[in-house]
Amino acid sequence: LFQTACHHLSIECGPVKALPYVRWIQPLLRSKFVHKKYKLHYETRTHIRCMTISDVTGSTASTFLEYIERNIPEGVAMKVTYEELLPFPQMIA
Repeated sequence: LFQTACHHLSIECGPVKALPYVRWIQPLLRSKFVHKKYKLHYETRTHIRCMTISDVTGSTASTFLEYIERNIPEGVAMKVTYEELLPFPQMIA
């Protein structure tokens, strides 16, 4: 989805990096009050992907992110970090 959308919008994108997943296990009792030795283990895995796009205007970035947000599956979270490149000030140089 990500790379196809980048291709159709002519956006330069980097590779999709798969970071190590976070595993969270929580043991719970089967019954509310008694039978402590009978437990169930619930496991939650969080898979993380890192994607980079570069050289994009503000309107293109907002359109692209809106498209991605509307098409991600249920239960998938998204975190976006903006970085802006500015020219070096003449006063410092």
